[in-house]
Parts: sequence; C-alpha cells; structure tokens
Amino acid sequence: KYLLGIFGTLAVVAAVAFTLDALGFIELPSPLSFKFSAGKDAPVNAEKREKVARKELPKNASFQELIALGETETFRGNFDDAIRAYQKSSELEPKSIIPYEKIAEVSFLKKDYATAYKNFEFASSQEPENASLKIKIVRSLLGQRKIVDAKLKLEQITPETQQTLYYRGLIAAFLNDQGAAQDFLTKSLTAGTDEITKTFAQKVLTI
Repeated sequence: KYLLGIFGTLAVVAAVAFTLDALGFIELPSPLSFKFSAGKDAPVNAEKREKVARKELPKNASFQELIALGETETFRGNFDDAIRAYQKSSELEPKSIIPYEKIAEVSFLKKDYATAYKNFEFASSQEPENASLKIKIVRSLLGQRKIVDAKLKLEQITPETQQTLYYRGLIAAFLNDQGAAQDFLTKSLTAGTDEITKTFAQKVLTI
C-alpha cells in the first residue's frame, strides 16, 4: 500500500505532465498575473504583473483575430502577450467562454492552478454541459493538490468517460484504495480510444 501510495502521487504528476504535452505548449518558469475585463463576475488574479515590454495589440482586430493571436503567442511562449489578446477578445464578445478557457489554459501552463481553476469554473458555469471543461477543472484541482475536491468533482460528472474513469483511478491510487483504483483504471482501458490515456492507466495497473 505504501508503494502504491507513492506511485499514486507520481501518477497524478504524470497526468498533469500528459496534459501539458497533449496541449503542445511550452512551459516557462514563473507565474503570470492578470485580470479579466468582462464584468464583476469574471475571475480576477490580484498578483502583481512582472514589468516586461509589451507588444501593442493590432488596432481594430476582430474577435477571431485576437484569439488566433493569443494562440500564436502561446505557441511562442509569450504568455503575457497571449493573455492580453484573450482579454481584449473577451471585451468584444463578453458572452463567449473561449477567452476565459484560453486564459485558464495559459495559467495552467504557468502552474497558476488556482487561477486556472477559477476561470475554468467560470467558463463551465456558462456551458454546464461541456464535459471537457469539467475535466480541466479536475486537472486544475489536482495541480493544487486538492485531491478530495477533485474526487468529488469527478463523482458529479455523468456519464462516465474514459478520462473520468482514468482520473478516478489515479485518485483512488493516491488514496491507497487499491480495489477502486484497479476497477476504474481497468474500465478506462475499454471506455474510450485515447491510446495515451490507456498507456498511463496500464502503467498504474502493472505496479
């Protein structure tokens, strides 16, 4: 049980690493800080910004152009510039969840998991049926080491999917619940077609 507990911890970390690899983003060493501009209900990060040279956003850029710019800057590792583009896009279409989800993803890359969580939650509140957002919320909770909260969130997601089963298995392993871990991870092998998820699940099962 002790060894399984240790591996469970490593598996959770591996799951987060898998998420970053799957997104194809570049990880930088220090956290970003930013604030939304779409209203009082939008989440806010009150940390101080680093003083860096800022690129001017293109004038009269459309919503889609700003989203595309944010994605380009994210790919280049210019996360602060990416966030500013997403913030500006949220001003043009304040009802869209896309800017909030994008900023949350950048925050996740910066290991600012609390901010990622707040913004994934905000986006999910606008699209409660979006299963992908719910999994991202779980990942950001795991990033904060809020294992029990992540477990409860997963239990609320229906129907079960390959990813929900996989993460429930990881958390069960972390909590040394061997029977539940084996059950969830075994089910995840046949619940979907994502081969990377299957590979991680199989690694846990063979320990």
